[in-house]
Amino acid sequence: MFYYAGHGIQAEGENYLIPTKTRIPTQQKLKDRAMSANYVLDNMKFARNALNIIVLDACRDNPLPVKSETRSIRPKLVAKNGLAEMDNPAGSILIYSTAPGKQAYDGHGSNGVFTKHLLNGIKEHGHLSIQDMLILVRPNVKQ
Repeated sequence: MFYYAGHGIQAEGENYLIPTKTRIPTQQKLKDRAMSANYVLDNMKFARNALNIIVLDACRDNPLPVKSETRSIRPKLVAKNGLAEMDNPAGSILIYSTAPGKQAYDGHGSNGVFTKHLLNGIKEHGHLSIQDMLILVRPNVKQ
């Protein structure tokens, strides 16, 4: 299982997980200073587990400017809100905190809204399949 809660952004159709206390001045520095979510998926695929569960509580906006030759720009076609949809490797369940392309609400407290309700769902409905449990968690997150 891989669980990530923190800042994540989409740039040029790829998702990046941003380490805490990391300064990333422009989108071009993402590959050097952030972790590609595809890197996580690829490594889990090669682990040859019967089941991989990936939880990404990180759908946020992309505030990073894109450097042109003359100035910084942030065109709508390059920087999008939310995380991009990713293909699940066989034998994997990929769980987002919100729909691809949408922004998640952080909420208040030590956990974000999604993680708070996910933890409650595991406690209350841990006897169900993952899919059935998530169906019961979703309305609480949306509310």
